Amino acid sequence: IKEKSRKISDLTIVNGLVWHEGGGDILPIEIQSINETFSRVIPTGNLGFSILDSLHLSYNVVLSCDWCKKHSKKINKSIQVNIPESVIYKDGPSAGLAFFTGIMAEIMSKKIPQNTAYTGELTLSGSVLPVGGMKGKLTAAHISGMETVYIPKRNFNDLSRIGNKVKCALNIKLVDHYSEVLKDLWKV
Repeated sequence: IKEKSRKISDLTIVNGLVWHEGGGDILPIEIQSINETFSRVIPTGNLGFSILDSLHLSYNVVLSCDWCKKHSKKINKSIQVNIPESVIYKDGPSAGLAFFTGIMAEIMSKKIPQNTAYTGELTLSGSVLPVGGMKGKLTAAHISGMETVYIPKRNFNDLSRIGNKVKCALNIKLVDHYSEVLKDLWKV
């Protein structure tokens, strides 16, 4: 079976999971690399301070990860990150894992399955921190046709509040560190 991907020409799309007062939603995040003499992250969209901090932290974690250290000569790119559905102001600290995965996919020229979504915040050491709104996020993933979701392992107890229909329909991967996602997706 050929794997479908959200890598469209020179554009990577990663699905973040967000929560709002009305429930959860899928938030497509567009990522594109730009060849420049130095590396930087360029955020676009109506983003708040928390999500910008999450983006910058994720970018710094990417630059310090083992793969990037080994291939540092290949990384002279700037990364533009756009959240096109941010006409409505977006903020919140749960997109770190999605940002990290999308930026890594772009730098490594890897594909991200279109039926996969991510939630969780990162620390500088790459640990994945627990986040809120798990019921709404997983319900949104199910309704949107996602098959696999990566969530913080420390959100395991939240799964008891999720209906069996949603849990059975999703391949829920509990992760403690970004390296688990890299290994699972691309055997890195």
